[in-house]
Amino acid sequence: MLKCSHVVYKVNCLEDIVREYRERGFDVQWGSMPKKAFNAFIRFRSGPFIEFLELPRRYALLRYPLNWFYGSPAGQRMAYWATCPEGWCDVALEEKAGKSSIGTEDIISLQDLYLSLRNSGITLSRPIAGKRRRPDGQLVRYSFMLPEPGQLPFIVSPYFPSQRPTEVVHPNGALEIKQILMGCCSNDQFFFDKFLPDDHWLMTVTAEYTHVQSVILYGADCSALKGSIFSRQENIQPNIRGN
Repeated sequence: MLKCSHVVYKVNCLEDIVREYRERGFDVQWGSMPKKAFNAFIRFRSGPFIEFLELPRRYALLRYPLNWFYGSPAGQRMAYWATCPEGWCDVALEEKAGKSSIGTEDIISLQDLYLSLRNSGITLSRPIAGKRRRPDGQLVRYSFMLPEPGQLPFIVSPYFPSQRPTEVVHPNGALEIKQILMGCCSNDQFFFDKFLPDDHWLMTVTAEYTHVQSVILYGADCSALKGSIFSRQENIQPNIRGN
């Protein structure tokens, strides 16, 4: 079984979004040195986190080597990330059962999950090893893989070392993500029914195509959310998951 790891918001200028959301009272952390970073994060003590992603359009050209080394789902997703407009663009999932091993390779390996998903009939790329160096110099390692069709969430390993903060305080009072609302077309609903039957955060509703519709936070001051990328709670009837 899988659970929601994080939700991705594509931005045109990472520096601007970091500045804006710090001014809104969020503790926003750069993924790497600001001048070189492709991402920044809003994390919480529990539940999914938010990734801001800036990826120039020229990175769409990486689809060709990625197709060759990891399979066409990898190249297609990279091209999508590089060319999609600003806004909520993707969701990442991780294994529900955490790994107890302390070995780096064991923690970030997705090979067993890759084989399990393949045996379940899911088409996806081979696992891709990733890494980045934080502004404080810490090297963060992880792996990820991309299912097909490309509108399905992608899969990530745990991060090594863990990036979950033991304590995080957002001055605006934000405590966690309350809900990620995802529109889901009829052809994709089986994926969520099978692999996320009881996820606490990700909710699907019937839609013409599969995409992130909104993200709702718990605890944040209303003034911090006004005009932001986050939505207010609405009365939405979720799809019923299960066998």
